Amino acid sequence: MDPTSPGAYNNRGYAWRKLGQYDSAVNDYSKSIQLDPNNIKTYNNRGYSYAKMGDYTSAIRDYTSVIEMDPTNTHAHHNRGISFDKNGNFQAAITDFTKVLEHDSTNANAYFNRGSTHDSIGAYDKAIADYSKALDLDKASGANSKNGGNGGHASKAQLAARRSAYMQSQQQLQHRR
Repeated sequence: MDPTSPGAYNNRGYAWRKLGQYDSAVNDYSKSIQLDPNNIKTYNNRGYSYAKMGDYTSAIRDYTSVIEMDPTNTHAHHNRGISFDKNGNFQAAITDFTKVLEHDSTNANAYFNRGSTHDSIGAYDKAIADYSKALDLDKASGANSKNGGNGGHASKAQLAARRSAYMQSQQQLQHRR
């Protein structure tokens, strides 16, 4: 009814996203941004859609736009960190996850994802520390939640911590030889 409404394009983009039609979502989000280039929510939504399509470079660009408009947006830092990790830019990912934790030290997901990135680069001590913190936070939130905490990351954190410990022990054994 109103082809100049950025909100209408954003809403339809969200509907496309929920249907898994990420190309269509990106098209509508792009039109919304064209009409309202300062809408942080739309950049976040489009970045998420790009990431779901595997286009992490475009996702990083959108999350960066959000961070330029709102440097304290932990959601954008977290999602950009995931996209950096997927793109193989591990140090940038660690920086973004750390930024999230500076604003929210109880974010189990950020600890888990930073631990995973540390794991990817062989920083096993740091990975174990982050996985352990994610596990502790998950257990603490599970005690206060009907659904068991932060989406089951505790079991993922336990497995990842065990894997990191194993990798570290194997590395130490090889070094001794």
